[in-house]
Amino acid sequence: MGRRSRKQIEDDMIAKIVVVFLAVGGAVSAIVWFATKVIRSVAARWAERPADVIIVAIALIFLALILLSLKTNIRVFPKPMHDALHRHGKTRSSPRVTNTGTRVPTISDDPPINGHEFEHWVAAKLKADGWDATVTRGSGDQGLDIIAWRYGKSIGIQCKRFKGSVGNGAVQEAHAGRMYHHCNAAAVVTTGRYTRSAKDLSLRTGVILLTPDDLPQLAQIAGFASAYYNWPPRHPAQTSKPTG
Repeated sequence: MGRRSRKQIEDDMIAKIVVVFLAVGGAVSAIVWFATKVIRSVAARWAERPADVIIVAIALIFLALILLSLKTNIRVFPKPMHDALHRHGKTRSSPRVTNTGTRVPTISDDPPINGHEFEHWVAAKLKADGWDATVTRGSGDQGLDIIAWRYGKSIGIQCKRFKGSVGNGAVQEAHAGRMYHHCNAAAVVTTGRYTRSAKDLSLRTGVILLTPDDLPQLAQIAGFASAYYNWPPRHPAQTSKPTG
């Protein structure tokens, strides 16, 4: 087969461009036709039964708000509904995508029993939600197991994989680690319970007391993501106020 002339190549390119324009024009025309039919149908329905159209519009708005909450973690519903939606969202089997575009494999909802594995599990949970989280080396960490960064701020975290109660020793360690590493905030996360003394001390020091279920909302709880949260932050695991 001989070489094609320049004119033949140009003619082929023009033909392809024409085909593309015709295809795009046909698709746009079909979309416009369909949209026109829908609008006319809605208008006719509105004239006959306006209540039906209002109900459908409210349902679509509600669905859009649910998608907005799941995709952006913005709280558009009361906290119990917001938390329920995100607990449901954590059961997805497909990879998650952080706000930096990084695909993160799905992480088990059940925390591991081993304490060291629990630290890495917490760090992985935070990374899946867009945090830059690092597990400390263990020695010389001054009470912090994880240091995480987001929105230009850092938080030091003490992890306790307990079945029983966590006392104020963990709060003291987290507070000392925050001062040593110059973190903006400090937190303790545990699978167990917090003693009354731990809750009282956390209110005095500003150390946040968390459970694993609080991790998806950590940026809001710590006051990193919203101006509506002021320091000292709210403590989800606390139920009492300091005495005296």
